[in-house]
Amino acid sequence: MTKSILSLIFLVQVIPLAIAIEHIAKKSKTKAAIFEIALMLTLAVGLMIVWG
Repeated sequence: MTKSILSLIFLVQVIPLAIAIEHIAKKSKTKAAIFEIALMLTLAVGLMIVWG
């Protein structure tokens, strides 16, 4: 039960980041790529913490 709540909170925080990346992508593709990689790593680590 707690894991699903934590996952939900985590996903809710990630959505605004993804939207921000979209805005950055319109200006600079390289910056967007860097941010995307960082977001993926953050997601992976966060999910490992939640489910680990």
